[in-house]
Amino acid sequence: MSVNYINRLKYPRSQLGISLIEVLVAILVVSIGLLGVLGVQVRSFSHSDSAYFRSQAVIYGYEILDRIRANRGAALNGDYDLSLSELSDLTAPSESAAVSIVDRYDWLRNLDNTVPGAKGALDCDGNAVCRVTVEWNDSHADSDDPTKQIVLAARI
Repeated sequence: MSVNYINRLKYPRSQLGISLIEVLVAILVVSIGLLGVLGVQVRSFSHSDSAYFRSQAVIYGYEILDRIRANRGAALNGDYDLSLSELSDLTAPSESAAVSIVDRYDWLRNLDNTVPGAKGALDCDGNAVCRVTVEWNDSHADSDDPTKQIVLAARI
């Protein structure tokens, strides 16, 4: 008996090439799975950025509240009050400027350097309650409106 005859008995002609098709199908299935994992990874980076921006907005909100508490008299006089405005109009205060003006400038500059499209507002009322509003552009978020906002309120 020849080797060729034995191989034909072991592997009928209809079975030839089947293992190659199985390998190709396996590669296709693994490729689709890897694309799915890649998609999940990209979304996790997006959500990670959103969480970072929200954390920074909260941190800077509490920072300005601490500065306001340190200068309570000026806050009660309304020296810290600031409307929700764009940071493009931000100009550095002079060296003789009041502490409240320097505090607001530093706060808005830090927001602008850390959080994209950030705007800030401060409002202290006569009952010693101050509200800090931080608004920013979170284009990484999944929602239809990329504008996010937090409002912090504290008694000073």
